[in-house]
Amino acid sequence: MTGRWVTHALIYLSACSTISMVWVLLTDGTVDDLKDYARTPGHALTLSFWPVWFWLLWGTAVAMHLAVVVGRFIPRMAGRGRGGDDRQEGLRHVVAMFTDLSDSTATNERLGDDAWADLVRDHRRTVRELTDAHGGKEVSTQGDGFFVRFDEPGPALECAAAIQRRCREQRQAGSVLPPVRIGIHQGKAVHGDDDVLGQVVNVAARLLEVAAPHEILVTEPVADGAEPKDLVDRGLVGLKGIAQPRHLLAVRWDPDAPDPAAGSAPGRGPRRTRRLGPRHRR
Repeated sequence: MTGRWVTHALIYLSACSTISMVWVLLTDGTVDDLKDYARTPGHALTLSFWPVWFWLLWGTAVAMHLAVVVGRFIPRMAGRGRGGDDRQEGLRHVVAMFTDLSDSTATNERLGDDAWADLVRDHRRTVRELTDAHGGKEVSTQGDGFFVRFDEPGPALECAAAIQRRCREQRQAGSVLPPVRIGIHQGKAVHGDDDVLGQVVNVAARLLEVAAPHEILVTEPVADGAEPKDLVDRGLVGLKGIAQPRHLLAVRWDPDAPDPAAGSAPGRGPRRTRRLGPRHRR
């Protein structure tokens, strides 16, 4: 845009110079007269100096073009000053939540395809209902798992706990729904047309691989920005494909239930329950 204005201005200056020299050649005017008229265009309007109309009309068009360039440039500079770099390429803060059914392959084989399809259909209905109720947005689903995004960690944790409680109620009513694993992480990600990409998504997805059945596993940034009643410290845990181990915590969505990770394989880190302190509250 700026380059086009510079070209426009150069053409304008060249044309003005050419027409002015034509006026000098065709009349008894001089170069000194041109200098005087350039300094006082209003005086030139009262004389027979016809190039002044060309100067003014095309000059107005050049000035309007410059105003458009400046009008587009200033908001960009203001956006950078307010942290506009975060909005480039759709980069925004996101809370990513993944859900998955444990032992789905074995359950599918035991029930048969038709019964398994009905079970998954009902589970999808449950997850979508609770996602909508807590302000989440479904990004994608594959098989029996979901990828949902939220703007804040609080609603994500409330949604995750609601999913676990609803699934428990369904099992108590006779459903053979397998245990659900849920992982939540937050950070900045690239938002495309209908997708969310970035390391925050990769970390959240990897949490499902280390979460125990019935567990809601979150990273420390999620715990620091939300208000779950109880957390179980899982310590530093290595995640596949992630360079640095992550400090993970499990949400006690049912304080009366036993720790779902109790008796799991070693290496999960210390398992000590702690209530949120001041630094974990908003």
